[in-house]
Amino acid sequence: MKINTRKMWKAFANTKIDQATDFFVKVLQKTNHRYELDEAQPSFLLGSKSNAKVIKIKEENLRIVIYEATADPLVRLFSGVLGTQQYHQPITFIKVESITQGNNDILRYIMKQFVRTCFTETGKNPWELAHHPRFRMSLILRLITKKKWQAWEFN
Repeated sequence: MKINTRKMWKAFANTKIDQATDFFVKVLQKTNHRYELDEAQPSFLLGSKSNAKVIKIKEENLRIVIYEATADPLVRLFSGVLGTQQYHQPITFIKVESITQGNNDILRYIMKQFVRTCFTETGKNPWELAHHPRFRMSLILRLITKKKWQAWEFN
């Protein structure tokens, strides 16, 4: 299955933002791609104290934006009242922008290497999110996330 029908791909991942950034940097250095790493605008919907990073791969015209995700605003409100904030350990939300026919193969390779690095370093695949409150009771959301990652043909 090729991921070229849209110009963007996005999914949650079972890593912290610094880990995900490091994994992408390792992959890009290994493949000798020149990149720029910057801070990005955080997303209020993904977390109140979230931060974000953007990796720009100029020669491929790609942007990988990595957001820290804890909980949506409504859940944060109730968890503040109930005192359950400690259960909202951050995960990441990864968004890849500017996917084209021309950069699909290199992006597929980068994403495969990201998953391998993630598994090697953490012992878990990025789609294994059952521990997080956003995914704990939602089998369908976990399956959708797994399917998004498997679209890069990991099997």
